[in-house]
Amino acid sequence: MNLRNTALLFGLLLGMLWLFGLMLAYKKGVDEALIVPGLQESTVSIDKIVVQRKEADKKPEELDFTKDTKTWRMQQAPLKYSVLTDSFKVDHIVNQIRDMRRNDEADVRDDPEYYGLTNPQITVTLKGYLGKASEGKSTEETGKKAREWQVFIGKTSPDKTFVYVNTAERRSKVYAVRKSSLDSIFFKDPSAFRPKTLLDVNETTARFVDLKASEGEIELKKNDDGTWRFIKPNYGLADFEGKPPSKLAVVPPKQEGVKGLLTAIGAVRVTADEDFVPLSDAGMDTYGLEEGKEKLKIEVGNPGEKKDEMNKSVLLVGFKVKDRDQYYVRLANDQGVEKIDAKALTPVFEALQKPGQLRSRDVIPLDPLGTDAIDIRHGKNLDRLWKLRGPQGKDWKLYLGKESHKADDKTVQSLIDALRGKGEVQEFFDEPEPKKKDAERGFDQPAAEVVVYKEAIAKEEKKDRTGDKEKKQEEKSADGSPALKKDMKPLATLTFGKTENDLVFVKRTTQDGTESRFAAPKSIMEKVIPPQGAIAFFDTALPSFEIADVNQVELMRKDETFVIQKGEGSRWLLKDRKDYAGKNFADDKNVNAILKTLGHLTVQKWVKRLDPKEDLDRFGLTKPELSATVMLNRLQFTPTSVAGLIGLAANGFTAPQVLASDILMAGNSSSRGETMTFKFGKEASDKEGGGVYSVRTGVDYLFQVAPSALKEMREADLRDRTWLSLLQPVLDTTIVGMLASPTGHGQLLAGMPLVSGQVVHFDAGKAKEMKVTVRTTYELRKFDFAYSAKDKTWQEKSGLREFTLDVEKVKSLVNWLADLHAERFIFLAGGPREEQKLAPNDAILAVDIVLEDSQNIRLTVGASFEGGGYFAMTSTSPEVVFTMPKDRIDPLREGVGYFGKTRVAAR
Repeated sequence: MNLRNTALLFGLLLGMLWLFGLMLAYKKGVDEALIVPGLQESTVSIDKIVVQRKEADKKPEELDFTKDTKTWRMQQAPLKYSVLTDSFKVDHIVNQIRDMRRNDEADVRDDPEYYGLTNPQITVTLKGYLGKASEGKSTEETGKKAREWQVFIGKTSPDKTFVYVNTAERRSKVYAVRKSSLDSIFFKDPSAFRPKTLLDVNETTARFVDLKASEGEIELKKNDDGTWRFIKPNYGLADFEGKPPSKLAVVPPKQEGVKGLLTAIGAVRVTADEDFVPLSDAGMDTYGLEEGKEKLKIEVGNPGEKKDEMNKSVLLVGFKVKDRDQYYVRLANDQGVEKIDAKALTPVFEALQKPGQLRSRDVIPLDPLGTDAIDIRHGKNLDRLWKLRGPQGKDWKLYLGKESHKADDKTVQSLIDALRGKGEVQEFFDEPEPKKKDAERGFDQPAAEVVVYKEAIAKEEKKDRTGDKEKKQEEKSADGSPALKKDMKPLATLTFGKTENDLVFVKRTTQDGTESRFAAPKSIMEKVIPPQGAIAFFDTALPSFEIADVNQVELMRKDETFVIQKGEGSRWLLKDRKDYAGKNFADDKNVNAILKTLGHLTVQKWVKRLDPKEDLDRFGLTKPELSATVMLNRLQFTPTSVAGLIGLAANGFTAPQVLASDILMAGNSSSRGETMTFKFGKEASDKEGGGVYSVRTGVDYLFQVAPSALKEMREADLRDRTWLSLLQPVLDTTIVGMLASPTGHGQLLAGMPLVSGQVVHFDAGKAKEMKVTVRTTYELRKFDFAYSAKDKTWQEKSGLREFTLDVEKVKSLVNWLADLHAERFIFLAGGPREEQKLAPNDAILAVDIVLEDSQNIRLTVGASFEGGGYFAMTSTSPEVVFTMPKDRIDPLREGVGYFGKTRVAAR
């Protein structure tokens, strides 16, 4: 076999396989159980259905269903008109006929007459076409082919499970089909195809609603911004949401406002099949449903498929049904008459009787997110203009002529909330000619006018430096404020007239020119024109500074002034203080907290603009009890170190001189930069704002700050308490350097008390009396011990009863005091501070030793020390403060328990 023959046979094999595959695919694609397989093609479109029924003991009937675009209409012969249907139910007929299958469980023979198919009880004819439809083109142009499918339905099986059917294409065949799969054909009454829902409308889709009746007319339209307004009567804005329901209501209340009305209209429907009036030749006058003569007309509009297209639906309401609480109704484009429950129309009739209930009680339906421009005019002839501008994504600013200020966002939002005035309209004025009373209500000489804009700020296209990209930038008006879009109409304009009692008269003009007049709380007016003027809108954050930029702060509290400077290592130092040899480390935490408050001070209330000649005495600011002066600019430090101290001491300086020298204070060799002063005066009354009157350099306005913001400034301890635990290590380091000095002063320094830590020294054998005073939370108790030369022992002279003195405890205490050493030095000069509790009336422990030469040496112990132990001082060095160990002092505080022996009761 040559190559040519091999290729020929191989091609033949492929062809046979392809043909075999097509046969399998065809067999698989066609369901042989389908009775009308022609309806399975994807391009089949059905636009007409005829159902003929000749059931036993019933009058023959014929229903013609015709599809008009997307809607099916039904005509019942011999009537000449058609009615609307529930298109879903009609489509169900098509779907069930298309999906009709023979059931092989039933034993059926091909005998059409036996199964009632030669004279069928039901005949269903489907008419349509094959091919794609194209609007505006003929059947020949689109390639559509008219088609017809006819199905005959005969008898039902004895057990009512199956019905027997065949088709016009296969009249000699008989198929058994489950009756349940054709339930759309076995309807009881043609009314089953009529829609129960009459008006397809809801709160989301509705664009307008018009109610007409003998009681009056209400026409409402939805604006582009989502709000609703009255067209008839000319009431202006309508209330969409209605009054919010009470949270305490047991039964959910009915929905109010336009939303409630739309919900009620959408709920108008036929509740039962028997409420469909049978189709007949009876005229519409029989039911009071002649158009133009109806009792009530309800018209609603929904958006159409195309832009600016509106689909309108009209429901006519006629007579009341005799002996029934129902009304006859029909759609204006339909001849089908229905009966609906009268209570379904109650909200509609109530709205017609009292249309004012649908009026919006909001002053302006503002969207806080979209509002970006507000103009406030006031003064005589409205000659003063405040402009608030808040471009999306940016802060609000206030423009006063050529002057501009950052506005406080919270205050602006508070203004917007006031202008929204949710439910704040107290009374509307709807006289036939309301303008006649404009002068009476003060609208001819208004107190203020507010113009509110939404998404109004214009942007212009500008090229960047490269010239390639275009960016949107804000256009500017002559006063520097962002310009508004060309021909931009305000969302609303409010004109405020006179005030009476707690109300103000307001005239509102909306974007479409509709005017409304009403009374609202005067508190709205107070938000528009605050008592303190435009400054009420100022940003509450004062000009700020950072702590890192401060080199000095002077804080004056009553008659005491603290000068705090930045030292080496950015430590804060108290200048000209007596503590620690005239130099003192400040408490960094407290100083930084005060500077943080000053650097980011916020205004509680702006009061007024200050005149250069303003008398500030009435605000307590001429001689304020609290003020602060902050000097900015980084300091340049003179390098210092503990080694410098060592060098000074090694060259003959005494320890006090070393500690008193300026070497511990950084030198300031820089010039002063910006200086700002804060003054805090009297506290205002609650009526005036309740804050502390304040001024600040660089701010030309008097303002109030919260009293709580000044608490730390008034009360904080500015001395560094952590330095109490740092002095001793510095001394230790200095002394080590001194001892190592080659000058020969080391031996002299080694004997100094500062080096040894000794604070008291005497001969214990010369002590002749010791007095101990112990103060507790509940009492003050004194103990007196005297040395008896005759008995050569210590005796108790306090007059305690049943007390046995432990002499060894007294001896031990005297010996310890005779060679008393400080645990840690706190201050070497300046004496104790109040908080150390070393005053006679505050000390927790005092021990007095009287020597033979009548010399008295006292050890005083005060408050506990954060680093452990207790603060202490002696009468021999009253300027020096040191600490005593806790384990030595606590036993002495027990008093009797420490000095006495345990008493044994007599037997």
